[in-house]
Amino acid sequence: MKKKDFEFTTEQQKFNKKYDLSDKDYWECHGKPVILHSGCEKVAIKDGIKSLDLEIIEINSEKRIAVIKCSGNLHDRHEVSFGESNPKNTMSAYPVAMAEKRAKDRVILKLVGMGGLIYSESDVVKGKDGKWDFADEVDSFETTTEEELALATAELKKIEESNEKPKS
Repeated sequence: MKKKDFEFTTEQQKFNKKYDLSDKDYWECHGKPVILHSGCEKVAIKDGIKSLDLEIIEINSEKRIAVIKCSGNLHDRHEVSFGESNPKNTMSAYPVAMAEKRAKDRVILKLVGMGGLIYSESDVVKGKDGKWDFADEVDSFETTTEEELALATAELKKIEESNEKPKS
């Protein structure tokens, strides 16, 4: 078994003890612990988070885009978050499932007071360099270069010209 390459903060240690979480509920990314989705589910069950309401904001299967809104309650606390999935922030073949997982994990962690203190595995993505990184640290928005635009325009013109030729 691989030695863990991260240390828990005091606050994370208390969280792990309260919810009976161990190293097996985490993996490491850049020396930081990242909780698995199954760990978030354990937290929800242990704390009695029974209902997370989901709302589809956007789904475009052709473009592989999904945005899901999740809201939940725990005692007197109410939290809302969004899960989004698109080709720039996930390699998943199941963008709707990824968006749902991200939304749920974020709300669960917010409800138990750990939002922003623990990363969920659903918030870790592969960067342009192929390495794992935290989603908020990945520059996923790119602009089209002039060269790429010229190539795309030339390709479009070629397609249009071939469609205009009479068929024999």
